[in-house]
Amino acid sequence: MKMRAQQPDFIYNEDELLPWAKENLPEAVIVKETVSKNPVKKHIRETGEMVPGVTITERPEKFIVEVV
Repeated sequence: MKMRAQQPDFIYNEDELLPWAKENLPEAVIVKETVSKNPVKKHIRETGEMVPGVTITERPEKFIVEVV
């Protein structure tokens, strides 16, 4: 039998923590910009425009056998 000490478990509530961190610890706040891909896909399908940073690869048909 063994007994080992463990590190404490931190449980974060982002709704409360984020406003506090913005005001008191701004270096802990991560601002992330990203592109929503669905509007880009829709734009390409509607206009046919080749958008920089997007590569389209055609895929073969998929054959599926279902046993019921």
